Amino acid sequence: LFDNILLADSNVDEEKSHGWIMYKIHPNSNVNDYTPVINTAHILFDFNAPVVTNTTLNTLVTQIPLEIKNLIGKSYGLVYPNPISNSSMFIVPSNKIFLLRVYDSTGRLVLQKNISDNFIVSKNQFKSGVYHYQLFGKDDVTPGYGKFIVTE
Repeated sequence: LFDNILLADSNVDEEKSHGWIMYKIHPNSNVNDYTPVINTAHILFDFNAPVVTNTTLNTLVTQIPLEIKNLIGKSYGLVYPNPISNSSMFIVPSNKIFLLRVYDSTGRLVLQKNISDNFIVSKNQFKSGVYHYQLFGKDDVTPGYGKFIVTE
């Protein structure tokens, strides 16, 4: 609850109408690597309908992986080369359909695509930075996770 937050009206000053919240969590010590933390906020202003934020995904890990693995360590594939300086390829097992989801460093979904073979990503598709991805196989309950970096 934020009393008297006094954000500007978006019709008057769009930039000053935005509010930001920063928080951190300390997971219990028994939380496993690759545990997803998914958050969506419903913000109420006065008596208006809630404003629903984008959904963020954070994956808890002790070390950021460079290849896609599920919880039992089965390797799905990898992004090569990584970091991406021009273009790279998601290398996945052939003859299997995967759902690829790519998130920017704020947890915003920037790409979602079904892939059934190696998939080329271009530097032009992304701003420079760190991206996290999930790779879901049709029969796999646990998704693969990973990251790639796009250089300037």
